[in-house]
Amino acid sequence: MPRKFLGLLLTALVLTTAPAISSAQAKKMKMDNYAVFGLYQAPDETSASQTLAEVEAGLDRATCRMKLSGEIVDVAGPMKLPKSGHFFVATCPKPMLRSIESRAAFKSLLALDEVVIIEGEISGAFAARDYTPEGVFVFKVSEYKNDDPDKMQQDLDSLNAAAESRADHFETAGSVAVTDAIGIETPDEVVVITYSSGEAATSFRANNDDILEAIGRFNSEHIAGFAYVSVKQSK
Repeated sequence: MPRKFLGLLLTALVLTTAPAISSAQAKKMKMDNYAVFGLYQAPDETSASQTLAEVEAGLDRATCRMKLSGEIVDVAGPMKLPKSGHFFVATCPKPMLRSIESRAAFKSLLALDEVVIIEGEISGAFAARDYTPEGVFVFKVSEYKNDDPDKMQQDLDSLNAAAESRADHFETAGSVAVTDAIGIETPDEVVVITYSSGEAATSFRANNDDILEAIGRFNSEHIAGFAYVSVKQSK
């Protein structure tokens, strides 16, 4: 299996224990219980920027907060996603896809031909934290087999423990239990994985073949469909 794809498989590790956060961060997290992921293909960069600005203005009116946006570097995995060149992630205090009124925030986005919007309840520190442009993000979109939840959790715990003991390991910034989607069948979960830098991500992949192979086995046994979206953030 190519190393690039094995590197993306790191997003199979959904840490069940979120990083420690302050009381102020916790208050913000209670406000922003939902995350919205958008993937889209625009005709050109000018159109992409204008679409993002219009979406952000609509989200601002709904008291949402744009967390990340930028370019999609790579998409890998058996789950088919529409061709997309750009992405954004926002956090919101309420669902945005459940009514005509709230979906109006995405009017310009939905006018494009290739669009995916995924929404759900988020756990972890992602909603409360700010991230620098140097951070590396990969989003994993998953559908689970649910054949043996107990064994899946046991395997996950083992993978987490092994990965956390290694240098330059990743952080699970958030896990989103998906409730609604546009453009694809509704998946089960989106996991937000981050490294401190591109160098840390490269170092971890280069020195942990055993974990990468274990992640491949985990995917094969427990996940029905998945896509790994690797991004370069501009915000």
